[in-house]
Amino acid sequence: PQLGSAHWARYQIVGLIACVSASIILTLLSWRLRPRTHRLWFPLVMLLSVMVGVVGIFTVAPGTLGAIRWEITRFLNPSIETTIQEVQPLFSLDGAFSIDRAWRMFTTSLFLVIPAIAMLLASVIRGGRPSQTLFLIWTLIVLIATLQQNRYAYYAATNVAILAAAVTVELLRWIGHRQAQRWKSWRGPAVSICGTLAFLGLILPNLSPSIAMAGRSVGMHDDWFSAMAWLRTHTPEPFGSQEYYNGLYDGMAGDLGASRLPDYSVLSWWDYGYWIINEGRRVPNANPTQAGAGDVAPFFVAQTGMEASEIAASLGARYVILDCRMTQWRGTHDTENTGKLASIATWAGIDPETLFETYYTRSEDGILKPVVVYYPAFYRTMCVRMLLFGGGKVVARNTTDVITFAIETDENGREMKVIEKVERFGSYLQADRFVRLAGDRSRRIAGLDPLVTCVSLDRLTRFRQVYQSPTVVASGGGRSISFVQIFEFVPR
Repeated sequence: PQLGSAHWARYQIVGLIACVSASIILTLLSWRLRPRTHRLWFPLVMLLSVMVGVVGIFTVAPGTLGAIRWEITRFLNPSIETTIQEVQPLFSLDGAFSIDRAWRMFTTSLFLVIPAIAMLLASVIRGGRPSQTLFLIWTLIVLIATLQQNRYAYYAATNVAILAAAVTVELLRWIGHRQAQRWKSWRGPAVSICGTLAFLGLILPNLSPSIAMAGRSVGMHDDWFSAMAWLRTHTPEPFGSQEYYNGLYDGMAGDLGASRLPDYSVLSWWDYGYWIINEGRRVPNANPTQAGAGDVAPFFVAQTGMEASEIAASLGARYVILDCRMTQWRGTHDTENTGKLASIATWAGIDPETLFETYYTRSEDGILKPVVVYYPAFYRTMCVRMLLFGGGKVVARNTTDVITFAIETDENGREMKVIEKVERFGSYLQADRFVRLAGDRSRRIAGLDPLVTCVSLDRLTRFRQVYQSPTVVASGGGRSISFVQIFEFVPR
């Protein structure tokens, strides 16, 4: 019912119809031309048909050209979207070449792809079946797409599995039907040994990741279900009626008539947009197409309540939903820095290292260990103030540190900031005065615990916490931090 307003659905349906129609037309042309004409006529007619179809589409729907150009640019040069893990290249990890992601996705099958493609290509050149040609073309398309953006591994996985199986079968056939001819008594054991090796090399490495993936819950957390139930039942209908959610609109036939703007929106990070739509039945400012991500990101890293209020008002937001994973936390072993705040800052045009940064401390035996250092700007962000401090007033008393560090270089030539001294001050003003008088750039005011601020925070007067989900993920400063929290933006 939303086809008229959802350009994604419109292009997908039109594209599907066009592909099916083109397949039928080209099949008929092939059947008609092949017996009577030169072999070059078919590709020429096919090329002409495609050109006519493209001109026809652009004539009927001129905006399609811009949409296609935008999609191609988005695929080839995702720029800021590379903060999204699934948009990063297959052999890249945080901007550096790495085989880790490809190995986790394909394991040993990864090394069989190239010989399998070579084998398939040779078969096609020798005059293989049309189905082989189709499979080869489709495989090359999905593999190129996966190399550019690893999310297309969803589609490449089937092709990679088939190719790996094909190579294995050919290898078994070669051993069983050629080499074993010399020693017929060893033919059975040879095949059995090769089959065992194929199991150990192809199937076994995938068992553990498959079992782990099957046991993971990759959908909505229970706390999100609870939060969305609260949102659906405790907030006003944005269109005045519950019937609008399931109704027909955007000029299509229906009792509700043409679509209109909602009375208010819900401000959250783009990851959670569809959950807000489907379970909360409210209108988010951003969704997983990344639409609106650049609009909401500045809110979460805003440094003052006034700045955040202006952004919320400009977006028409009435509620703000935060997930505990939106801020930055130390990893399980205190060596990782996990969370979405770095991505949010990047979308807002801010260097994440102005908020937090990884330093190193030297143990007694001289081993360097990473530690996350949180700058005052980190604690001032709306994301942290709401999630970790509930939007309340916090006084930094005897919790402000000044870190003295030195820059060292590791064996790979990478510079590291190594902490030499940590001095505690009674207030941020005292620490700031000390750093200014020292005039040394090797000193920074910071905190070492995300739950203990190094700078005093004012109460957010226009944002009122109205919901906390049941699961408590951390405790600090005399308050519990819930997995999902909802704030109401209070108008003047």
